[in-house]
Amino acid sequence: MNPTLHSRYRRWKNRLMDALAVTAAILVISPLALILFYLVRKGIVALNWTFFTHLPAPVGQPGGGMGNAIVGTIELLALASVVGVPAGLLGGIYLSEYGGDRLNRWIRFGADVLNGVPSIVWGMVAYAIAVVPFKTFSAYAGGLALGFIMVPLVLRTTEEVLVLVPRSYREA
Repeated sequence: MNPTLHSRYRRWKNRLMDALAVTAAILVISPLALILFYLVRKGIVALNWTFFTHLPAPVGQPGGGMGNAIVGTIELLALASVVGVPAGLLGGIYLSEYGGDRLNRWIRFGADVLNGVPSIVWGMVAYAIAVVPFKTFSAYAGGLALGFIMVPLVLRTTEEVLVLVPRSYREA
């Protein structure tokens, strides 16, 4: 086969495949874009200050808001941060500044394993620690579960960030 003919054939085939890929992407994304457009068009009228500050209306009644959901989310994240951030930061600082190579390897391994634990398992641990003894559900149990999930992530992130700081800056 002639090299120039082969080159033209490859360019033509490449353009054809590019066009097919773009067409497939448009076909996949267009229904999602239409759904998003519909939701924004119908839902934008409901977004106002009342929606964000008032309590939900009873079932079957129009109106209401999301005030308690927003406050609950903030409380849950604050509780999780109180549990997860200090432990993760202290562990990450320990790994980057102190400790021997052998111990650090085991701590990193443990953090990586804990990072892969499904959230339902952490939920069961928090249930056993915070719900069963007190015989009531609470935001504390959810914050505890989220805090447990945060610890290995914050630990490894803190260690990686601190390792990136040059030694001369750390000594200063």
